[in-house]
Amino acid sequence: MTSSNDYHICFRRPSYSQAVIRLRAGCPEEAMARAHLIADQRFRWLRFYDDVPAWLRAITQIDVCNVLTEQSRTWLAPHVRQAVRTERLLAAARLVVASWETGDLADAVRRLANVIAEAEGGAS
Repeated sequence: MTSSNDYHICFRRPSYSQAVIRLRAGCPEEAMARAHLIADQRFRWLRFYDDVPAWLRAITQIDVCNVLTEQSRTWLAPHVRQAVRTERLLAAARLVVASWETGDLADAVRRLANVIAEAEGGAS
């Protein structure tokens, strides 16, 4: 039976393979901290379902989810976060260029400013 302290932890790799475990924790932050310990210290014990040994691939994402309370947390590896930021900046810049041609720049520039602030660690 699932309790409010049960969390499903999903470890993901670049190959889209994943290993899922279940653990008990008092809150999502505690579950994430324990997931990081598992990833760092017991990585070889995780069962990824692909043909590459687990110790050859880095974990790029950890998802923590409590199915009863719907609390969740996601951690992304630094290089993955950078790629996401880059893609968001490019999308916002493309919108500015497209808006330039139609004459409605104000909204596009505001969106670009928000994405820049987010990329720099400001507003989200």
